[in-house]
Parts: sequence; structure tokens; C-alpha cells
Amino acid sequence: AAEGADCIAHGCTGKGNDQVRIEGTALALNPDIKIIAPVREWSMGRDEELVYAKKHGIPVKQTSDKPYSYDDNMWGVTGEGGEIENPALIPPMEKILQITNHPKNAPDREEIIELEFVKGLPVALNGKHKKLTDIILELNKIGGKHGVGIVHLIEDRVVGLKVRGLYEAPAAEIIITAHRDLEKYVSTREENEFKTTIDTKWAYLCYGAKWYEPLFDDLNAFIDKMNQKVTGTVKVRLFKGNCEAVAVETPNTIFEEKLATFMASTAFNQNASAGFIELYTMQMRLAQRAEKTVLLSVGKRTNKVKLLPSIKKLAHLKYKLYATYKTHKFLKKNSIEAILVHKISEAALKPNLLDLLEASRFDMIINIPSGTKAKEKTDGHMIREYAVKRNVPLITSVAVAEQLVGKLYGQSTS
Repeated sequence: AAEGADCIAHGCTGKGNDQVRIEGTALALNPDIKIIAPVREWSMGRDEELVYAKKHGIPVKQTSDKPYSYDDNMWGVTGEGGEIENPALIPPMEKILQITNHPKNAPDREEIIELEFVKGLPVALNGKHKKLTDIILELNKIGGKHGVGIVHLIEDRVVGLKVRGLYEAPAAEIIITAHRDLEKYVSTREENEFKTTIDTKWAYLCYGAKWYEPLFDDLNAFIDKMNQKVTGTVKVRLFKGNCEAVAVETPNTIFEEKLATFMASTAFNQNASAGFIELYTMQMRLAQRAEKTVLLSVGKRTNKVKLLPSIKKLAHLKYKLYATYKTHKFLKKNSIEAILVHKISEAALKPNLLDLLEASRFDMIINIPSGTKAKEKTDGHMIREYAVKRNVPLITSVAVAEQLVGKLYGQSTS
């Protein structure tokens, strides 16, 4: 529209993605524009294109000895045709590569480069601030020298065809490698895991010419927000086709050396790990038991009322419920079947709490301390002591019990 054009002509075939990219974008911006695609309309193959070019004096690089088709831009080169098209053949890489050394011919000495990022974008290379385009072009030369960025893969095209392609993108591999490593240092585990999903979807929308798809804008908004903290410098090692981030500095890191070090340190309470492991693996350990048993001793009536929905969920999940006297009485009144467990002081009555504890009969214990009567206090102390010694999951809070049972119930019904 800015040029006043009423048609667009291109030389894409009817088998590739570029026709979709050019025409889809043009039509999204101007539904009335006319498309002229002679190669597609005339159903020309590469052989016919070469004959046509020769006949009309159009200079092309392809020959019968080098029948490869190349597309290139600032980011690199795509090679197709010849042996590349036949997956049973090994492409002669040294014959095909345009801007990249074959790794075996790359220098025998590694090179360390430094990339500086501000809010996710490269702004400096080896300490020198440059425009992004200049950084990309220089990285193509540096990375190409070291054989970095060669990608040889089977491509699933938008039109449904599977095609083998050979790509050379040294700058892209270096920037992505450095950026990804920096991103890990400044983002949480949840952010990094989710970002992988976002990146995959974003890449396909870009590859598939969905640049004006509303979701593309939504993903860009997320990526821009996450990159606000991706600032710092990354050192990257280049050596015979390998590209590896080896050092990172950033003011926004959530990596804490004092916590992570394996040397003696008081910054991280290692003794807390046992309790964390107990809670973290609770559901996994419970899932391994054929018949799951729970001891319920939940103290005052308000606790019983609050936990009633959770106890019903345990019953629904086929947990075998054991309960001390008052808890058992409350459950029976609410039509929940449970086995009465007699207090330790009532040794003559069976089943007795002490016997069951010593026999390791419980897979989980919900014991809410009341801190009132001496018998309950003694029994509660014994219950908690047993749970700690036998490594049995112990819940002493109504809120924690509700949360845990809710997770168990949600996993079972999902």
C-alpha cells in the first residue's frame, strides 16, 4: 500500500512455505491485492527453471554438478536440492555449505566471545556496543569460521510435505544459546519450564507465516514481559561446531552462590531437607501402598467439623480409616465408617493405639494437638514420636490436612 502497488509477484513454487508467508501476509494487510506466481502457475520444476533461466539469460548459481537451491538473508542460508532431497543419501556438506566451515575444517583452537544483553536483546559483542544487525552479521562470520549453526533436519512444511533441508545459522545459534542460559539465571523454574512451551509455539507461528495471528501478539507480550529482567553478559565457547555458554554475569540473578555451594555454609539449613523430602514425596510413597490406612485424631470439635469434607474424600478414595474415641464417635454420627482405636492408657481394650503404632499399621497420620487433657497429650506425643521415627507422613494442621487431601482427591478424579 505504501508503494501504491496493486499486485505482488513472486517466484515461489507451490510446494514451499514462502508462498504462504508472502501471500498470507499480503492478503492479511490488503485483501484486494493481486498475486502473480508464475513458477507455481506453470508447474515448473527445478530442471525447467534452469532451462528457462538459461534461455532468457537469467544468471543462476545452480549447475548439473551443484544442483542446490539456496535462500539467504541476514540470519543465514537454507540449502535444498540434489542429495539433500534424498534421505537415503549423505549430503556432501563441504560442497553444499555456503557461509560455514565444516566442523572438521574449523580452527583447532577454541574461541571465547562475550555477548551483552539488555532486556533480552544483544547490545554488545566482546565489549563493543553495536547495532543488532551488525552483531548478527559479525556473529555469522565468527560462528561460521568455527562450524557453528549447521542444522540438518527433516522439515514438516505448512503445506503438508516432509522435506529435508540444510540450514546455516551461526549467529542465531550463538544468540539463542547465550540468551537461554542468561534467562535460566534470572527466571524461576516455573517460568523457564513454561517459556519452553511458549518458545515452541512462537517458533511455529513464525515459521508457519502466522505473523498476524492474534495469539502471536499475545505470546510476544509474554516474551517481552519475561525479558525485562534478561540483562547481563554471557561468555560463549565456540569450537568445531560446538557452541556452549560457559559463564554468566547478571544483576538480576536468583542464583545464590552461598546457598548453592557444596562447601560448608550456614546460609542453607541442610537439616530442613529431611522434612522437605518427607512432604515432597508423600503422595508418591502413599501411591505405592496397596491398602492405604489413615489414623485420625483431630482434637476439638471445631477441627472435626472443618475436616469432615476432607475425611469424606479419604473414605471415597477407599482409605481405611482408624480413629480415636471422640473422633470415631463424630465420624459414626456423620455416617463415615472407621475403626475405633483405644487409647494407650486403655491397654486392655483392642485394638489399642500402642499396638497399632508398634505394628506400623498407618500410612498417614492426621493428629491435631489439642493441648488439654493429659491422656490426649500423652497419646498425641506418642503418635507424633512414632510418625517421626517410622518416617510416616504426619499432618498436625487442619489447613495442611485440607490441602493435602484435596490434592490426593484431585489426582484420583482427574
